[in-house]
Amino acid sequence: DALRDAEAQLSPAELRVARYLVSHPEEVVFRSAVQLAQVTETSDATVIRTAKVLGFSGLPELKHVIGSELMMTTPAA
Repeated sequence: DALRDAEAQLSPAELRVARYLVSHPEEVVFRSAVQLAQVTETSDATVIRTAKVLGFSGLPELKHVIGSELMMTTPAA
């Protein structure tokens, strides 16, 4: 799990963002960095920095991976 591996490297604000990403994946794919910052009470820079600490090139790649995972785990209607 990327979050557990990176947890020691995350600041308290980054950890708050990371926990939100894990807890609300279906919302993350549709929110901007500014919107994610608002719900986690951080800044958009913190959101982007968190994505990078977790091993992604940035927020777009993180959202793409989360979206792909959601599609694989969501049953077809």
